[in-house]
Amino acid sequence: MAARRMPLILPCCGQYGASDQVEIPDGWLQVIACFLYPKKSGIRTIGKELLSCSATGGRHPKETRMRKETHIIAIALLGILQVAFLCSCTNTTDNRIQVLASTSLIESSVKDIGGSLVDVNVMIPPGSCPGHYDLRPGDVRQMSRSRVLFYHGFEHLPPTLLRRSRGHEAFAVRVKGNWLVPENYKNAALIICRELSRIDGTHRSEYEKSFADLSARIDTVSRALLQDLTSSKCRGTPVICSDQLTPLLRWMGLKVVASYGRPEEFTPNVLHHLIEIGKKANVRLVVDNLQSGPAAGKQIAEALGVKRAVLSNFPGGFKDTDTWEKCLRDNVRRVITALTDHANQTLSP
Repeated sequence: MAARRMPLILPCCGQYGASDQVEIPDGWLQVIACFLYPKKSGIRTIGKELLSCSATGGRHPKETRMRKETHIIAIALLGILQVAFLCSCTNTTDNRIQVLASTSLIESSVKDIGGSLVDVNVMIPPGSCPGHYDLRPGDVRQMSRSRVLFYHGFEHLPPTLLRRSRGHEAFAVRVKGNWLVPENYKNAALIICRELSRIDGTHRSEYEKSFADLSARIDTVSRALLQDLTSSKCRGTPVICSDQLTPLLRWMGLKVVASYGRPEEFTPNVLHHLIEIGKKANVRLVVDNLQSGPAAGKQIAEALGVKRAVLSNFPGGFKDTDTWEKCLRDNVRRVITALTDHANQTLSP
């Protein structure tokens, strides 16, 4: 009875782990056979013999007549073949650093600094609250495929995900305050620039140049948007807002007279207290945060008879706001539109 054909399997340290295996195609075995038996008239015959060899535990039918040198050559060729497959299991056409960002704010910063040198995936959807996000199995798989995980520190991620392992690490970008505030975003970008330079020292100069360019751009955008708010006579306007937006609205120059938490934290007493403050301060706008409750302040606005705006603390929360700059511009536009009734208000480019 003919021996059952068994494939030759080599262990492979794949792109994302060390548990992969690779089956060597027949063609490769035939190439090896050609080197081992140059005098044979048929390469296919020898390939079959080698396949038979793997099926019978490694004892070649003609092993007794093989010279010692042949064994050495065979081992060397198989070693070379394994190295070739090790290389083929990694992404040889894409040398970008694989980054997993916990939020779209970090994603935006990593892309601003890394550019074409990084490939970034986001863990938490931009419309969700990072502090209340439940980890999914796919997030663990994403981490195993990434060189580094960048996170804020408030996401409640399990220690197992943050534990450093071979080829993987997690780094907290701890910058206090709302990252949409230009100076805070600049500080976060500087930290990410330093970390990418540490991980990929070869491209340190590119990362540093990207940060310098970004820093100048942040200053330009900041000045332009503040000028828009001033021209629209929005600065100094009394508002009540989600506590997650207080730093951003104060940067805009608005007067935050009171703030509130998530909708589940509201009680009749809290609601009554906020309405009374709004009446006394002549509040003109209530501002909700998309991620923590887009309708949280609706009752307050209705009781005061004022307009309500919904802003996003993270890029991508609304359409066409997938970067830090676009998100900030959109938030400023929403505030100006709500306070001026000019739906076609044009902001500086």
